[in-house]
Amino acid sequence: MKNQNEVFLFDNTFALPNKIANTKHKDEGREVANKNTIISFRISLQNADVLNQLSKELHMSKSSILNDLLYKHLQGSQHFKRIESVKESSKEVYKTIKISFTRKEYDLLKCIAQNTTTSSVPKFIKFHTLNMIYNSKILDNKEIEALALTRSELNKIGVNINQIARVLNTQSEADIASNLLTTLEHLDSKLTQMSSEIKALCHNSQGILQ
Repeated sequence: MKNQNEVFLFDNTFALPNKIANTKHKDEGREVANKNTIISFRISLQNADVLNQLSKELHMSKSSILNDLLYKHLQGSQHFKRIESVKESSKEVYKTIKISFTRKEYDLLKCIAQNTTTSSVPKFIKFHTLNMIYNSKILDNKEIEALALTRSELNKIGVNINQIARVLNTQSEADIASNLLTTLEHLDSKLTQMSSEIKALCHNSQGILQ
């Protein structure tokens, strides 16, 4: 059963704006223009109405409007830089390194690795090597899970603080210590900051260890 709040747009050709879509490159002495690509996706019924209205008012196709908005949003933004970074990293050439250990050394590494989330000697060595290369600490899976749980608890505390602050705001000033609300607001801000830092640390570790 289709969701009534979603619509499909198939009536237009969606491609990058002319600045990108019409870019030409040489192919065996000939200049060949990049072709547009037809795609489909879902948008909310409200956004579809807005898009239809804009198309009528501006006398532009829905495709042109969406391409223009996407281009303006990505140009010079962190989203665009992140996409370019992903493209570059996907082109990296990986090197295989061979290391020799004595049997005793290997057995010891294997024993240690099996007691960690890395489970294998190569992954164990890679994990600790990367922790020496990067400035920020890289977490293993157990640490990521533990911090994710901590972040969840911090968020719950933040919700409780907000509820207390709302109740205090309904009370008369005479019943509230002068610096209590300020303290609660400062504490809530710190909790939010800690939660964001934990999220970023876990995300970065997962990306590096993939």
